[in-house]
Amino acid sequence: MQARLPNAELAFLSTGGSAEIMAPESETPDEVLTLAAAMQFCGFRPIVGTLWTMEDIDGPELTEKVYKYMLRHGPDIINVRDSAVAVHLATKSMREAGVPLHRWAMIVHVGI
Repeated sequence: MQARLPNAELAFLSTGGSAEIMAPESETPDEVLTLAAAMQFCGFRPIVGTLWTMEDIDGPELTEKVYKYMLRHGPDIINVRDSAVAVHLATKSMREAGVPLHRWAMIVHVGI
């Protein structure tokens, strides 16, 4: 959390439960920190994470759909603000494909 990354843009966290809320062991439960929040403290503006572990089959598909949307205008014209819409469209396509709720509902976007 103490790292300051002034040029940080998008963090795409592919670890299980990267946005899961965990209270510090010996502290009050209202002081929570997630890996996604720690990335924000470091300087990343938008963060994509998960509330619990993602199925292995879903990770590559989600990643492909998110980046495909974000790169739709070419690699030189990327706006990290598109990441929220990209995550929405990726999870929407999972829902429309009949992927069960527990496999797409845990995907979150934090930040701008």
